[in-house]
This record gives sequence, structure tokens and C-alpha cells, in this order.
Amino acid sequence: MLSSGGVESSSGASPSRPLGADPGPLSASQAEERAAALIQAGQLDQAAKLYRQLIAAGQAGPVAYANLAVLSESSAPTAELVALLRQALALQPNFAEAHGNLGLLLLRSGEVGPAIACFQAQIRLRPQAAEGYAHLAMALKEQGDLQASLQASQRALALDPRQLSALSSLGHNLQLLGDPAAAIATYYQRLAFDPNHAETLSNLGISLQAQGDLAYAIGCFSKAVALDPSYPEAHSNLGAALQEAGEFQRAAHHCRAALALRPNFAEAHSNLGNALQSLGDLEGALAAYGQALALRPGFAQAHVNCGMALHCRGDRAGAIAAYQQAIALDPANAGAHANLAMALLAQGDYDQGWIEYQWRWRTGKIQRPALMDRLPAWDPAGPPLAPGEPLLLVCEQGLGDGLQFLRYAPALQQRTGAELLLCVPEPLLELTRLAGLAERVCSLEEAQALETGRWLSLLSVPALLGVTATQPLVNKPYLRVPEQRRAAWADRLQASLQTSEAAIIGLNWQGAPPTETNILRGRSLPLAELAPLAKTKGIELVSLQKGAGSEQLKQASFANRFIACQPLIDQTWDFVDTAAIILACDLVITSDTAVAHLAGGLGVPTWLLLHPVPDWRWGLAGTSTAWYPSMRLFRQSPGGSWAEVIRSVKQALGPFLRNRLVRGLPARAPAPPAAWERRK
Repeated sequence: MLSSGGVESSSGASPSRPLGADPGPLSASQAEERAAALIQAGQLDQAAKLYRQLIAAGQAGPVAYANLAVLSESSAPTAELVALLRQALALQPNFAEAHGNLGLLLLRSGEVGPAIACFQAQIRLRPQAAEGYAHLAMALKEQGDLQASLQASQRALALDPRQLSALSSLGHNLQLLGDPAAAIATYYQRLAFDPNHAETLSNLGISLQAQGDLAYAIGCFSKAVALDPSYPEAHSNLGAALQEAGEFQRAAHHCRAALALRPNFAEAHSNLGNALQSLGDLEGALAAYGQALALRPGFAQAHVNCGMALHCRGDRAGAIAAYQQAIALDPANAGAHANLAMALLAQGDYDQGWIEYQWRWRTGKIQRPALMDRLPAWDPAGPPLAPGEPLLLVCEQGLGDGLQFLRYAPALQQRTGAELLLCVPEPLLELTRLAGLAERVCSLEEAQALETGRWLSLLSVPALLGVTATQPLVNKPYLRVPEQRRAAWADRLQASLQTSEAAIIGLNWQGAPPTETNILRGRSLPLAELAPLAKTKGIELVSLQKGAGSEQLKQASFANRFIACQPLIDQTWDFVDTAAIILACDLVITSDTAVAHLAGGLGVPTWLLLHPVPDWRWGLAGTSTAWYPSMRLFRQSPGGSWAEVIRSVKQALGPFLRNRLVRGLPARAPAPPAAWERRK
């Protein structure tokens, strides 16, 4: 909105007759005075009419042109308003308010450089007026000079702490400069003057979301939408927040509402694509991203989002191209680098994939153990560790990641000669200690108290050791269980069999629901899909499922096929006991969860069920994996179903069981030896 500072008259004289009366012939100065009085009385249309009469008669001064521009803002084209203000300035070059209003119009038209020049002129003419600095802050922010914009906002507020547009600009600058806490404080200052300012509420929501306060952010966006239903940014921001909260249908609704208000809103198209992708509509998502990129080809995040959809569709070449395009536009886009790493690793390009994988920490999506913020990281190319200084090898991400990469602790210790301290999540603590992979093992919680040492992330070790898709360096069983516990569980399961010769098949079907997003979406399957396996003669089933998904066992149509001691197994959460139970199985059939890595690390025959676009570590094709020689991969075809996978598994069960009988009983997996071979 143009500043009303341009609405003034040539003198402070009062009108000599009632405003509604016919003024009769007036001089130019009298006409301008009368127009000013009409403005004060709220009779804006009559004031504008009088200004136009003066202009038509060639008698208008600079104030008439400037005021008519303000009065006509909502009805006249921008070009006409600009012409009025330029004429005002031609007549009076030192007209500060006209400079400011012209700058606002130019800024609105995207002419940022000329707008900045106007605001600088406004400031030169009125250096003690806060408004000029507030305007300049807006323009500098549009130009991308955030620090200069920040300083202009601060100058405006020093002159007038109630300068609301400066408060808004300051908050937005702080937000863009990566200081959401300071931005939030500034937005609260702004809301103290006007609690129902929709734009500030929407911006506050963005900063709260960046701080992880998703519920309150959604509340801010929702209030902004309620206050101003025609505010497209608030709808789009609410859609993005609802997407993060997992409310995909509502997210899509608000994105569509934003687009109904502003069809050329690139961010809303991209946010709609995210919601549709989460709803499984990949084609709709790609169409939405295409719209976003048609409107703004340099929209780096839309390229990233498009890459994700292409990756989920199985088009990794297209995904890689999209990520690379995003990086070309925004070299610091951590999400583009991290996603590119996943795609490169999936197709076997470990050399470049490990390099890109280091960007994962900058995405903000992986929780960093607290010790990583207190202690320095270890740089293999930097100064060596001091004598006695421990190297903390820190587990990250999920339990499955830890189980897969624990194998590299001995090789790292041998390579560096460091005093290695292996830091693992509490559930893996006893299992890791028993495996003997490091002389010193502690939980992540215990490691928080350490005052010395440098850390290295466990998933950064493969890059350091030169691990490739075909050469994992360690592929023999590397996890073990005390013989007493292994034997105890073997005896329990054997005693619970209805037929002593039955093969014991361990089942696991669901991963942690919060992790099943993007390419991991669909990696789990309902227990009911495994029902055809229960009809196989000569087997008994053991559920290895814990937590989410285990409730399906009670409703399963084949619940009677599970081993008699299943209730006792269900109460067992210890990883060492779970490992012992797995060692008592002839075969483990599992979806892509930590159980797959546990069974593979123990060397137990394991059949892994994969959805069409699996995690990077399983590659693009094939029935085997170099990570675990005892593992066989069953892949869902593109557009296929779990039913086809289960049919393949059932067909393979027959030969597996016959081979077991030919060899002679028992066929239980043996306990790993105390020492095992490692490939050099």
C-alpha cells in the first residue's frame, strides 16, 4: 500500500464553505486545499475528481499528482500511478513522500534497483524519518542483500520502535539468515501491536516450523488463514506444515486453495506436489513440480522434489539429473546433495556416492547425538589424534544402520591405531559388547559425559575404508551370542514345536512407521500378506515383530501356526535374546528392517522382501547382496504387489525345506565362532 504521507495540501487553510456545496470557481491553490479537506472528511472519490480536473486544466501542482496516485492505487494501472508520481517529482524533485511511493510501485513491479534509488532519495531528504529506512529494507531484501536489509530495518526501528513494516522486515531477514529464535522474538514484538496481523502470523509459523515446533506453527498458519482466507502464502505454508505433520489430504487441500487464489504461485505448486507424492500419486506430483518449474525454472527445491518423485518411480537417471540441476542452481542445497548420494549409491557408484553422503548432516533431518556438538569432529586428513585421545565412533540414524556398519570398527582401529570408543544406542549396547568389535563400548547416553576425544560418524567409515558395492571388506558373520543364551532359546523353541522335525521360520513384516517416508514408503507389508506361507507343510512360525505391527498377530487368520512359546517371545525386547531366537530359526523372512541386518550379521539364512524402489544398500537388481552372503533378495516388480513376492517366496520354500531334509537334521544356524575371517 502506498504511503499516505503524500496526502497534503499547499497550505493549512480551512475550507470557506461546506464541503457538499458547489464550490464555484476556485483558484488552483484553493482547489488543492479543498481536495485535502475532502480527503480528511473521507470523501476520497470527490477529492480524486477535483485533482483530475486540476490536471486536465494544466493547473495541478506536485501534491495533486502525488495525492491522486495514492487515491487511485486500487483502481488505476500501476503504469498510470508511476506516471503521476514521476510528474510530481518533475515539478518538485525534493518531494520525499513521492520518492517513497514511487519506490513502492517500482518494487511491486519487480524493478528493485530503481526502487532502491527512490528510497535512498527519500532518506536523503528526510534522514530522521523511519519510513524511508523501512522501505529500503524491503527492497534490499528483494535484492538478496539480507545483511544490508537487516541494518536498514534496525535503523528504522532505532528512529521509531513502532515502525511495523520494519519489524516485519527484520523478522523475515533474521529468518532467512538462519536465526529463527531471533526472528520469532521479532515477530512477537510485531504481534504485540497487532495480534491479528496475518502476514506476521504466517512468518512466525515459518520460524516456529524451522525450530521444530510444528504444532504451534500449524496453529499460526491456521489463524492467518482464518483471518485472511484470501492470503495464498498462508494457505501454502499451512499445506507445507500439514505435509510435514503427515496430514497429506489437508495439505493438498490448502495448496489447492493457494493456487485458486494465485495460479502462478510456484511454491504452492511444489508444496502440492509434495502432498500428492506422499499420497502415492507420483504422476500428479510430477505434474505439479512441472508447473512450479515452468513458472520458475531456477526453483532449486522444486528440482529436488521432482528428483524425489522420479526416484520413487524408479527413474534414478532422471532423479540424478534433477538433483544435479538443483545443485547447479543452489550449490549449498544439502537436501539435493544427500538425495543425490542415495541415488548414486543405489546404482553402485560408491566413490562419488560416499562424497555426497557427507551432506546428510546439513539437511537437519538426522538427529545429531549431543556429543557431536560438544566435541570436535575427527578429520582423517587433519592433525593426528593426541596420545591417549579417544576416537569416538558414533552410531547414527536407525538401529539397522548401526547393525550393518558396526562391522567396520575393527578395521578402523587397525587403520588409525586410535584408542577407539564405540558409541551405540542403548538397545545395541550388550550385543555390541558381546561381538567384541571394539575394546571399549559405551551407550550414546554415557558418551555425553565425556570431556575429551574426537568423533567420527559410523556411516562415514565406509568412505574412509574404500567400501564398494561389490567389496564390503567384511562379509562374514560378525555378531555373536553367548552359547548359554543361544542354547537356552534353541531348547525353548524346540520344546514348543508341535512336530520336532518342523522347520522354524522367523517372520518380521513392519519397520518403524515414522521412518517410512519418501523412498522408504511401502517397505513394510501387512502380516496378512504372509498368510500363504502358513499353508506350507513342515514349518512353524515365530514372530520377530516388536512394537508397531505386532498387534496384527492377534487378528491373523493363521495365528495358530505360530510356535507355542510365542507369548514369551513377544515379551522379549532384548537384542541379544532376539539374536539368540534368530539363531534358533532355520530361516528368517523379513521386510527391510533392523531384523534383516541382525539376521544377516549373525549369518542366518535370511530372505529379504523389498518394495519396487528399495533403500540404496540393496541396489537396483539381483537376488543377492555382498553385505550378507546368507541373504536372498525377493524384489517387488514395478507396479507389482506383495502377493507376487509372497508367491515367489512360497515357491522357494519347497526346495529350501527339501534341501534341509537331504542334509539331515538339525539345520539350525550355528553360533558364529569367536573369531571370524575378514577380507583384506
